[in-house]
Amino acid sequence: MHKPTASNNGNLAQGLSQWLIDIYEIQAGFGLAKYLGQASHCSNYDAVYWWVKAQLESQSVSLKTYGDLRQLFASQLPFLGYEWVTDTTDMRLFA
Repeated sequence: MHKPTASNNGNLAQGLSQWLIDIYEIQAGFGLAKYLGQASHCSNYDAVYWWVKAQLESQSVSLKTYGDLRQLFASQLPFLGYEWVTDTTDMRLFA
């Protein structure tokens, strides 16, 4: 499997960001950036986008499925005492 090229990372990151925002019902506003390692002035939506883009471009992160990305994202979230249900669908992230 190979990672997408830089030319299409933006579009893929945008789609995957929206997917994660929808799944985890991320609200507009601020505060999530610090948990995702983004600049504090980033809105929640921008922080998710930049985090996803960084994961797609990272050579050290091994992502093979959307589920891998979703689990990595969930591990960054500050919500405590809530058990996330993992989707068992194994959709391929990279061709």
